[in-house]
Amino acid sequence: MPVTEFVTLKFKHPHTWDDPDVQKNFQLLSDWQSNCSGCILAFYSSAADSSLLYLISGWKDVPAHNKWIASDKNQHLWKIFNPTLSIATFTHVEMDFERIPRQLGV
Repeated sequence: MPVTEFVTLKFKHPHTWDDPDVQKNFQLLSDWQSNCSGCILAFYSSAADSSLLYLISGWKDVPAHNKWIASDKNQHLWKIFNPTLSIATFTHVEMDFERIPRQLGV
């Protein structure tokens, strides 16, 4: 069953989303993970806490995501990100990521 991954990331002081090296690393994450999952990654900053960043993406199923988590590429990314941020929360939701609207109008 398709699942949607929701992750809350917390930047470690003094790192922020605005750091060019951080953005370069997130681009690498986005490229590698989307190549594995077939889904884009969406990142959202918290309006209440600038140290929080939300990652949302999709997977064919939980085993496919677990395979990515254990992969050499993901482990390499974790080594890159470990000094910069931590995972505050993580969950899978039984919801097809491809059915989530990409553009929200006001």
